[in-house]
Amino acid sequence: MLRRLVIATLLAGIFASPAAAGRVMMTPGVTYERQLMFTTHGPEVIHVMTAPRPGGLYALRPVLSNDSVLGRETVSSMQRRISGATTVGGVNADMFTWDEGLPSGMFMESGVMKTPPHPKRSTVGITDDGRLLVQRVAMLGTWQGLSQRRPLNGLNQRPGPEGVSLFTPAWGATTPAANNTVEVTLQPVPPAAPFTDITGVVTSAKPAGGTPIPRDGAVLVGRGASAGRLASEAPVGQEVIARLVLRPRWEGVVDAVGGGPLIVQNGQPIFRALEMFTSSQLSLRAPRSAIGQRADGRIIFAAVDGRQPGYSTGMTNFEMAQTMVRLGAVTASALDSGGSTTMAFEGKVLNRPSDPGGE
Repeated sequence: MLRRLVIATLLAGIFASPAAAGRVMMTPGVTYERQLMFTTHGPEVIHVMTAPRPGGLYALRPVLSNDSVLGRETVSSMQRRISGATTVGGVNADMFTWDEGLPSGMFMESGVMKTPPHPKRSTVGITDDGRLLVQRVAMLGTWQGLSQRRPLNGLNQRPGPEGVSLFTPAWGATTPAANNTVEVTLQPVPPAAPFTDITGVVTSAKPAGGTPIPRDGAVLVGRGASAGRLASEAPVGQEVIARLVLRPRWEGVVDAVGGGPLIVQNGQPIFRALEMFTSSQLSLRAPRSAIGQRADGRIIFAAVDGRQPGYSTGMTNFEMAQTMVRLGAVTASALDSGGSTTMAFEGKVLNRPSDPGGE
């Protein structure tokens, strides 16, 4: 529902003029509008969905594809999957790896982290009182068995040559295939919430990957020197405590999703947020998605079609920022762009995805 995105040129911003296409109420409080902008570089088709400030009957939540860190799923499919419990509209969110569908940044749902933030890109956070925060956040982690606290380097991420990662049921049924690892199963384990002790007793230890992840447990995977420490300091029967810490603390944030870059701050478009994105990701005209919040708390989703000459050319990242300001956003983040750009309501795609195969 959520998943990532300022004047490509001043000239385009000045001479662009919207052609009214009408605003439609999708459900009480939620509207959709298709805007056509004629610019000096060609037409731009912008899809805009607005919703009330989160709270009461309205919630702003991320949805994880396949309800698992692994795997890909279209936006419309995700919406249909949960439509029995809620009326849902939204856009694609975080960037992901094409082969496995791994989110590039943070995914947190109802206070439980499933993937960590990208420290050099913005994360979109939703607080318990309905505020949208766009900020760079980093995760620090520790684990402790028989000895002192040790660094925990990842959450549902393959550990590097030296390090320990915590795998929870959100990853999937088993830890990834691997060699030269020590894998320690903890059970039972509470949900992986930041700033809480994630405590479990070691029930088994084994080398290599493919370790089953209990539905009420987790698996610590160590490599290199960290594997030796894990084997000696977390024997079977030992209580192990893991802890995840966010910097900054992000008080009140209950849901979060990766994105970036920050494109609107204090009502002003951001030309360069100096986040870890390439020039081609930011400067070329492409389909783009974004999320923002107005001063009155209303949420704005925007999806711009692109790469379709004669229909819609797409925008640069800065043009997207300017568009969000025009739509009234005081805070906004880009989301994943390109062929992933999708806006849908109740499982029906509203925009025109650019890939030949569609959404």
